[in-house]
Amino acid sequence: MKTKMIKFNDLTKKDKTFRIVNLIIMAISFLVCLGLIIYYFAIGDPNDRCLGSIGIAVVVLLPYFFEIIFRRRLSNVIFLTYEIYAIFSGVLGVCVNFYSLIWFYDIVIHLIAGYVFSLLGILFLSKTEDYKKLNPWTIIVVCLSITLAIELIWELAEWTVSLFGFDVQGEFVPGYNASLVTDTMEDILCNFIGGIVFSIHLIIGKFSKYNLGIKFYEKELATFFIHDKVNYKDNEIDSLDSNLSKETNINQNKGNDKKNIEEVKKDEK
Repeated sequence: MKTKMIKFNDLTKKDKTFRIVNLIIMAISFLVCLGLIIYYFAIGDPNDRCLGSIGIAVVVLLPYFFEIIFRRRLSNVIFLTYEIYAIFSGVLGVCVNFYSLIWFYDIVIHLIAGYVFSLLGILFLSKTEDYKKLNPWTIIVVCLSITLAIELIWELAEWTVSLFGFDVQGEFVPGYNASLVTDTMEDILCNFIGGIVFSIHLIIGKFSKYNLGIKFYEKELATFFIHDKVNYKDNEIDSLDSNLSKETNINQNKGNDKKNIEEVKKDEK
């Protein structure tokens, strides 16, 4: 079945506003990357930042490309979360070079990544019919597994890039043509700690009277795309309610008639 993207005018007022904000953030991020590409190219790209800026410029546009390919609008929360992370890890970290300028910046980003990637566990599990019946410890194991799996893919990607001479994993060790594993291990550890923080957040939200936003996560992440279900206009809803009410009354009348017939038969006996 061919999927049709819901039109902007058919979105609710809240979704329209949220959508515009997301697109503005994405556009600004892209323009910043474009400006940095031009700047680095103009000064001769002494620190090899031009290529990285080109890559991040594509990264910030990925949600939009995703929607065009799959003809569905991403949930506003998912769209915004992605763009914010892309700004801090990509635009500021790679393009503006915060990773080198601020010694603890990489640690902070991986801690946040561990938390954010853990949310994907709820995203996937919420699609199951028995999500509400799942043991919270099962959810935690899945969330931690997903965040570590993503971190593994990320580190493999960094290692691949380093083969082309980029020092994304630290300076090369003389004689080995490779970087120390310290950076990789620190990244994995920080990512895991971020996942543990999310797990503690989830445990408190599930086992105490303080929800701490866990229900909000579950509600928002249960919808990967905007309006997965059909939305009816007010008059169509009234019509559906009217038909449902008529069917209910008919069923009730049938039930009463059957009951009356049974009572008459008893009286005759």
